[in-house]
Amino acid sequence: MRIRTTAAVAAAALALLWSVPGHAVAAQGTFAYTYVNELGLRTTGELVDPADRVCIGVPEGGSGRGLPAFAPDNRTDSPAVLYLEADCTGATHLLAPGRQLSDRLLLRSVRFLS
Repeated sequence: MRIRTTAAVAAAALALLWSVPGHAVAAQGTFAYTYVNELGLRTTGELVDPADRVCIGVPEGGSGRGLPAFAPDNRTDSPAVLYLEADCTGATHLLAPGRQLSDRLLLRSVRFLS
């Protein structure tokens, strides 16, 4: 009888373990960038704790309309792949955690790798 009870408890524990979703994976920290707003002023935008392995369009330049964002500053704990075009297409550049690039590096979308 104890073997059946033990087996039932083990099966229930496994079922519970499989039913609980895993934690969401995200880069920890802030990814900052500069863009020119609708008034023509340089403005800083940021993504806080962005999701990993998901293409993220830079809100102010990610749609392909207007000027792309520039001067990325990766203050997250994950490497970032920067894309010149929207939807993570076009030329790419890898930006290591804790690194910042100049105004010459343009981007419209980004993907974090963890």
